[in-house]
Amino acid sequence: MRGNSSRKILSGVGKVAIVTVVAAIVFFALGYAIGYTVSSSAVKAEKYTFMPPLSEGYARIILVRHGETDWSVAGKLQGQKDIPLNAKGIEEAKALAERFSFLRGEVAAIYSSDLSRCVQTANILSEKLGVQVKTMSELREMDVGEWVGLTVKEVAEKYPDQLKNWVKDPAANPPPGGESTQDLRDRCFKALDEIAKENAGKIAVVVTHGGVIKTIICDLLGIPPSSYGIAWGKIDIEEVSITVIDYKVGGKGKILVVNNIMLPLEE
Repeated sequence: MRGNSSRKILSGVGKVAIVTVVAAIVFFALGYAIGYTVSSSAVKAEKYTFMPPLSEGYARIILVRHGETDWSVAGKLQGQKDIPLNAKGIEEAKALAERFSFLRGEVAAIYSSDLSRCVQTANILSEKLGVQVKTMSELREMDVGEWVGLTVKEVAEKYPDQLKNWVKDPAANPPPGGESTQDLRDRCFKALDEIAKENAGKIAVVVTHGGVIKTIICDLLGIPPSSYGIAWGKIDIEEVSITVIDYKVGGKGKILVVNNIMLPLEE
């Protein structure tokens, strides 16, 4: 009797295990299929990423940081200084455009900071995606005032007290002649609200700056502008990286991807 009972139990366990394995296979197969059949209202899945369906009333916004400049190579704070892409930055933008080719016909709009390093990047993407670029001054980098053109080390040497105060609370202690992180946050989300309103249920590409992208990430995570001095140091936004959010007018949003480097690795 005990032998028969044991065999029955083992048989039952085996059936449950088989059913579980089959269910898991079906689940992952279905997930894979869904990933490659997302509707046109959401970013199509590609081999390097997966995007869930877009929620009703939201816009899917692909945030792109501009390509390399001579100042970024030198570690200089660019702020709102109109620094163009260098030769490598142009090639980076072209490579990113190739990676974006699967989105042709999916992207409804392209927006860009009106500074040339972003406009150049956006125009290269525009050629591949077949969408015109709309510039917005609200998408400019933070105005760093007297710190523009300096490295962080030089700022620390020339403005030690101001830099310490900025790190502690950049909303209350903007760079000399620059803007506060609260002002930066407000203009960024004014632009986001406009973009989301114009592109609800659609995909929009936004070419902008590292400080703007970090501001958006912080805000969606509930980090106040007074804490950006610490938080920004913990977020990397590389040149021509993408950060993807779903956003709805009024500050409602969720983060899907951060700092995705879509370019081939250098050998």
